[in-house]
Amino acid sequence: MPTSSRVATYVFSLLIVAVASTAYLFALANIPSAAEWSVIALFATIGFIAHLLAYDRDGRTIGSVAFLPFLAAGGLVANVGTVGAYAVVVGIGELLATRDSIKRLFNFAQQLGGFALGLICYRLAGGQSSLVSRPEFVPFIALYAVTRLSNLLAFAGVMKFAAGRHFRRELGIQFVHGLAQDAVAIPLAYLFAVAVLKVGLVWSALLIVPLLAIRQLFRQASEAIRAHEETLELMVAAIEARDPYTSGHSVRAALYAHLIASLAARPERELHVIQKAALLHDIGKIHVHFAAILGHERQLTTDEVAVMRTHTVKGAELVSRVTTFRDLVPAIRSHHERWDGTGYPDQLSGTDIPFGARVIAFADTIDAMTTDRPYRPAMPPSAVKEEIRRLAGQQFDPSLAQLVLHPLNWRVIERAIADARNGGGTSVSAAVSAEYPVVQSLA
Repeated sequence: MPTSSRVATYVFSLLIVAVASTAYLFALANIPSAAEWSVIALFATIGFIAHLLAYDRDGRTIGSVAFLPFLAAGGLVANVGTVGAYAVVVGIGELLATRDSIKRLFNFAQQLGGFALGLICYRLAGGQSSLVSRPEFVPFIALYAVTRLSNLLAFAGVMKFAAGRHFRRELGIQFVHGLAQDAVAIPLAYLFAVAVLKVGLVWSALLIVPLLAIRQLFRQASEAIRAHEETLELMVAAIEARDPYTSGHSVRAALYAHLIASLAARPERELHVIQKAALLHDIGKIHVHFAAILGHERQLTTDEVAVMRTHTVKGAELVSRVTTFRDLVPAIRSHHERWDGTGYPDQLSGTDIPFGARVIAFADTIDAMTTDRPYRPAMPPSAVKEEIRRLAGQQFDPSLAQLVLHPLNWRVIERAIADARNGGGTSVSAAVSAEYPVVQSLA
């Protein structure tokens, strides 16, 4: 099935889930009273303003904090009226935001479906509609968790079908990097609900002020991440301009490095450090020292090889000048060290070699062997597998080699190689993803 057809089928499936969830909620809960409609109208107005102020997160997704007032409304009026108001706000917002019908439908379906499922879980967990007593906290947590998880699952799914992203990797990155903001959003939405009970509808309209402040905070975080990615893009572009025959190598190596480090169950922060170090592992090659050597359509001479071996030191020196990149220095400097101590530049051996450098050694080899070079065509993954097996304990960390060559893990790596050959994940933003997910939608 072509990718576009798969995306359309997936989106219509989400729409069916959204409609079915809304219908079930209609059967589960009562129609709102006049007082409840007033609360819904207040939060819908605040949510609509927030939706109009959605922001570009990373060039491919839109971030919005409009779900926060609706979560608050859901904690007070947990019935189909709140879902209906959310549907109207999201629907109008999508009509104004994009002309792409599939994107409109996806954004509408995944947000509506997630919220309806969240309210169903709220009711099933014992939560009630009440304008007298504050929402019960445990059902409210369930409301938030199901809404957020539905958004994450839906978004990871569409990125898999539309862009070839790995579902679990996409889901994991978004989940981990959203934890801190989830910790802010849950009490904030709950306080919104309590504020209506304490100060009334008129004064509660002022809740738009802290909501806009939160939106600005999230937007600034996204802009900082994007600026960081643009710096990486510039540095990678500089590498490839110097050595065009390895175009895309840095990004592919970063993807493989992240995958291998993930298989080793390293902490999330370390995964990103290794990934960025792999992205910049050849940054030293931009030095003028190598200009006369790079780009030759032949194997290098012995003297040229000796000169090129200094690129690890040059790269480490360059990266160390950037404060936010200093934790990348050990892996960049040591990615050509060998397990047996015969590598360069410091002849480190065994576990004295930084873990990130040991991972990059695998990633570098995998990409170098599976892509065309001026002096030879690309090799099949089976040849890479035999090379890793042969050099385990010499060039490569033997325990990591055993992990990489495990049949289940190797199948994952083979899929990643195939994806890379088909052009999947060949951008810096695909290789380095440090996301701060609010409820997100396609740009």
